[in-house]
Amino acid sequence: MNKEGLFTTIVGSFPLQNNMENMKKAFIDEIEAGIDYVCYPQLVNMNAQFLKPLSELIDAIKIENKKFYLVDEFKAPKKLIALEYGQFIIDFFEKNPEMKSKIKGTKACLTGPFTLASELILK
Repeated sequence: MNKEGLFTTIVGSFPLQNNMENMKKAFIDEIEAGIDYVCYPQLVNMNAQFLKPLSELIDAIKIENKKFYLVDEFKAPKKLIALEYGQFIIDFFEKNPEMKSKIKGTKACLTGPFTLASELILK
């Protein structure tokens, strides 16, 4: 039986401007720091990461002054959202295959429905 110790991962955001250069920098920093299960760098508010694309697919969610409003009955979209973050990881390792051997795997940052609902203001 192969016994291994605890594995490491990362939770939370990076205090960097949201752009591709900083995404790559933060991701490389995670890998070089020895994180076992790296996650795409979170450079935007977690709730906005999911609510903004939802607002583009669902008429019931509106954005005003960087706040999210539920203005009608919520219906789950048929289309998947926030896929660009997973695509970032795929593209990164295609361009930097040597970095993949330094990690055990990847993970995604997710937030639950109650957290997202707590960010919505009812109109």
